[in-house]
Amino acid sequence: MQTAPDGGSTAVADRPYYDPFSRQINADPYPWFKRLRDEAPLYYNEELGFYALSRFADLQAARLDTATFSNATGVLFERMLDRNQPQTMLLDMDPPQHTALRRVTNRYFTPKAMNQLTQTVRDLCREFLDAQVGSGGFDYVTDFAKPLPMMVTSSLLGLSRAEQDELRPVFDERESALAREHCDMQQVVALERRIRDRLMAVAEERRAEPRDDLISVLVQGQVDDPATGLRPLTDEEIKAYCLVLYSGGNSTTTLLMSWMAYLLAKHPDQRQKLIDQPELIPNGIEEILRFQPVSHTQGRTTTKSVELYGQTVPARAKFLLLTASACRDERRYDRPDDLDVTREVGNHMAFGWGIHSCIGAHLARLEGRIALEETLKRFPAFEVHETVKDMRISSSMRGYYALPITF
Repeated sequence: MQTAPDGGSTAVADRPYYDPFSRQINADPYPWFKRLRDEAPLYYNEELGFYALSRFADLQAARLDTATFSNATGVLFERMLDRNQPQTMLLDMDPPQHTALRRVTNRYFTPKAMNQLTQTVRDLCREFLDAQVGSGGFDYVTDFAKPLPMMVTSSLLGLSRAEQDELRPVFDERESALAREHCDMQQVVALERRIRDRLMAVAEERRAEPRDDLISVLVQGQVDDPATGLRPLTDEEIKAYCLVLYSGGNSTTTLLMSWMAYLLAKHPDQRQKLIDQPELIPNGIEEILRFQPVSHTQGRTTTKSVELYGQTVPARAKFLLLTASACRDERRYDRPDDLDVTREVGNHMAFGWGIHSCIGAHLARLEGRIALEETLKRFPAFEVHETVKDMRISSSMRGYYALPITF
């Protein structure tokens, strides 16, 4: 049995090792990932019963081979360990079901469609940040990076302020539950059920009085079901779809913005480049995503046996695709452990790859870009309080729950 050593977060075991539940490893997984890439590109954890891929080329191939590496038994590792967990819409699906359901909202998340939100996002950024000018400091996550995506996502769904206020504490409790060292998935599922049911109540209202929002799109949408042809979404599909849009649009973008602030405070030379050349900001966002992808692992299950690195991996094997490792792969990137906002990043995996790439990626990029533009205009030399920052660590997500800054 493999056992990780005690010690600091950068200590590595005497042999390649990875445990997605280890707080020690997930606090700084990159030394561990490098050992995997160099010495065990096909890694097997006997205790937890999963394989892991860590090199960019291997993750790219696995993501494109959806016939072999299936999403249908879960992407979150905790869900993979319990097959009785409810399915997550779009994430825990394979074609043709995934393709048919994703098509219902695809056109609402194109770059052109998201760019129509530019002024809305900018106005919200200005409102939140202007309130902090002259304060000397504030919590970048609590006071800005958290409420901004929630308001934008809620606006897309068509939620009123009262509905947002009702859902916010339930969502916060769900996020905290997911990040606990010993995650209780039954608690998570119960909280998700409350969110789903509340969003379904809004959907019922939209059936009677449709509006120009995404929930109306779902209740009026048609799925081109391979088995039955065109049909409306079922109530369960609407509930699940609403949940994934609501939760995905909130947590991941908040964590992206937290890394944006943290990394630029720790790399003032890179921040100054963005101040001097604002046209670099979109590329800077891509480099931040590469350097610290919010979703650092995703699960897959093999549908058949597969040959990898001279080994035969059986069907129904659990895999973890180590996205954060692939984003630091020396075989793909020069100086991968350096943050360089001028780097030609090219395609990275922070938003997935292929048919399972993040449906809200264009929106997250838009929010990140405008948030950074407006932050640097007001606070060009902010600093982070190391002693009071609060990091979210889980099997699949990394970022900050709290990030006090001063200026």
